[in-house]
Amino acid sequence: MRAVLRLFAIGIGYCLAVGVTTAAVTVLFAFIGEGDRLVEGLSALVFFASMLPVFGAFALKAWLPIVVIAEWQSWRNWLVYVGLGMGVGIVGAFLGPDGVVDAAPLAASAALGGLTYWLIAGRNAGRWQAADSR
Repeated sequence: MRAVLRLFAIGIGYCLAVGVTTAAVTVLFAFIGEGDRLVEGLSALVFFASMLPVFGAFALKAWLPIVVIAEWQSWRNWLVYVGLGMGVGIVGAFLGPDGVVDAAPLAASAALGGLTYWLIAGRNAGRWQAADSR
């Protein structure tokens, strides 16, 4: 039962982290990422809605091995998740469809996503394992 609850927490944490990351990218690109072309109003909402599945698909491929290792090794430190989130954001800046984009907004947004994931699921990483097997 603990493993099922952990999987549920991991899924919720991942979904919320992707939402926070996408919202942060939308805000940061509106102010610093796009220069004098500010994303405002409805265009920001369209940008958010269109980038949510893009970030979700990319982050799933990058974040899944991190989650597996974190659960296996019981990583519970928030700095691990923030640092690895920043790493995923920097890698995403170089692997984007337009080539290299400004890495700073993506790294900062992914760090917020990593922190969000830690708040929901990372704080209890590995606790589903039986106490006698540790």
